[in-house]
Amino acid sequence: MTWSQDKDNDSNERNFAGIQAEDYNNLDLNYGYSTATSAAKAVTSSLWQTPWWGWASPALLAFQTGSPTTRPSNVDVNGDGEPTTDAPTINGVHLARNSFRQPSFYSLNLRLAKDFKVGPGTLAVFAECFNCTNSGNRFVTNTIWGTGQAPAGTFRQGPGRRHPAHVQLAGRYDF
Repeated sequence: MTWSQDKDNDSNERNFAGIQAEDYNNLDLNYGYSTATSAAKAVTSSLWQTPWWGWASPALLAFQTGSPTTRPSNVDVNGDGEPTTDAPTINGVHLARNSFRQPSFYSLNLRLAKDFKVGPGTLAVFAECFNCTNSGNRFVTNTIWGTGQAPAGTFRQGPGRRHPAHVQLAGRYDF
């Protein structure tokens, strides 16, 4: 298991998309969690050599907390001409950069494999399942806070989904 905490004032230095800082004249205002922060991450893997005709079954289970993200107000709060970078101020408290998180992510991947001696080489056959539990692993697509003290009705809405379950069959010949 890994735990990390990384803070900075500009995770996207010289980003091609333009200004990312809330106030480019005061980068210290933007100090907060880096977009590279992964609060907790756990990965475990195993290999089971079955007692049945040489079949092997490796597995990988991964979990990661959601990545930090900023929720702009979409209003030029500080008057710098950049409305898409300003965070909301709620009841006099200014929300820090990357103070929100995407939902957590987990996945279980399984494989069933067998090697066959064929001529001068080896034929390996596989059946693989990725995200076998078909976990939603959703992410937020609407990240705009809105203009008021309370978030807009569409805030944190959006059915973004990553990595639905899928199965593949494969073969490989090594010589």
